[in-house]
Amino acid sequence: MWLSLFSAFVQAGPVISEAPDSQSIALYQQLAFVTETRTVDVPAGRSTIVFRGVSDQMVPQSATLLAFEGVTVERNFDAGLLSPGALFEANVGKEVVLARTNPTNGEVEVSPATVLNANGGLVVKTDEGVEALHCSGMPEGLSFDQRPTDLLAQPQLSIDVSASAAGPQTLTISYLASGFSWAADYVVALDEDGQTAHMTGWMTLENNTNSLIADAPAAVIAGQVQSFPETRAPDVAAKGHLTLCWPSDTSKTYRPEREPLVMAFNRGRMEKSAPAPVMAMMMESEMAMADMAVATEEEFGDYKLFRPPYNIDLAPYQTKQIAFLDQADVAVRKVYAFTLSPPYPGQIRQQANLRVDIDNSKEGTLARSLPRGTVRVFSPSAVGTRMFFGEGGVRDLAVDLPAEVAIRRSGAVQMELTVTPLSGRGPRGDAERMKMEAMLINATDAPVVAEVQIPGWLLGNAGRELVAESQAQLADKPFPTWEVTIPAQGTQTLTLEVLTDR
Repeated sequence: MWLSLFSAFVQAGPVISEAPDSQSIALYQQLAFVTETRTVDVPAGRSTIVFRGVSDQMVPQSATLLAFEGVTVERNFDAGLLSPGALFEANVGKEVVLARTNPTNGEVEVSPATVLNANGGLVVKTDEGVEALHCSGMPEGLSFDQRPTDLLAQPQLSIDVSASAAGPQTLTISYLASGFSWAADYVVALDEDGQTAHMTGWMTLENNTNSLIADAPAAVIAGQVQSFPETRAPDVAAKGHLTLCWPSDTSKTYRPEREPLVMAFNRGRMEKSAPAPVMAMMMESEMAMADMAVATEEEFGDYKLFRPPYNIDLAPYQTKQIAFLDQADVAVRKVYAFTLSPPYPGQIRQQANLRVDIDNSKEGTLARSLPRGTVRVFSPSAVGTRMFFGEGGVRDLAVDLPAEVAIRRSGAVQMELTVTPLSGRGPRGDAERMKMEAMLINATDAPVVAEVQIPGWLLGNAGRELVAESQAQLADKPFPTWEVTIPAQGTQTLTLEVLTDR
């Protein structure tokens, strides 16, 4: 009995779990929810279980230990990562070993040195004096007697627990992690008739952490999930080492084959941030689409959940694309949209905003939830290949909501708006009638559909009232809107009369 009570209060040595047995991940647009299972041999009494290899972007306050037979006492997230910068800082004022190449004979020479400063550049003191390391143009480096005990090769979560009996347990830990994100990318490949398209959708997953997600079931959550600024990982990025030398290159050390640092950084950022290269998508739109393994859609409360059909690997700082949509014969149409300006006397000319309307009605062939993302449109060209036509975006759309993708301005379809006062005044003595004549011009070789809209702010509270129109409005629009078909190489005119306060 006394031994049992004593063991409950004695702290056993740490129990190390080096890596998870399995993982799963749910990606939100700015966060991820990671779940890991680990088999741990838990001693009786109080002990510390150390979970190594957790995400370096863990939100510690979100960590939860599940399926543990015992009591959780305390949690600690340790992420003082071992890196050149951290190692140099930990050895300021200490003696180290400096190895460098003698430029006269090419031999490596070893000598003692003392680290004086590691803030930005690295300054050491040798028998020859004080100098900046890595500025000689020759290979050189430092070696250390031992690693500082507070620096870790990988981040770890440690949890103090108390168990009544010893034995192996399969534990589950879950936590939120920053540094993960996803976005939707769509390709709309227009058919020859311009009225149908093959539409594909890709989930672009990004891992901007040091963590490896391996062979993990995944879920992608579409929709805006609220999170507070406090829900973020602590600043635990590994400290780098920056060489600050002047001059940074000389005629002796300059290597023309070396890419300048700024160019290399920008090139890497562009390569990483491009969710789907335009050429790759253009080639994809040309080839006959084979059956793709696409993610399945599920209901998740007020959100949509997309589940890839296979376990995924997501390497550190990797961007991965997974198909979630592959649909042929989607009904589309091109619309040239105009917005009327306030009815002030005079004449103005404006280009149309070209958009592609995608039929996402319940009766259509698509009839899918469309997560917020970028839509890239490709159109057949005169030489028989599809070319990039423009891109726009969609917000999170449920089935039956209009999917309207504004992709560019068009110089071939324009509107010439002429506003003239009419003689006499309207029924109110403080208002006068204005005639708005919109001449729509089509310079293309095919008829086009134009849409003319009066924005909501222009009427009502602005003291203006629409009193006459040359054709009926569309019934399914929130603001007064007219649809006009303009013949090829021709014009069409829409005439309105507005009563406006002086």
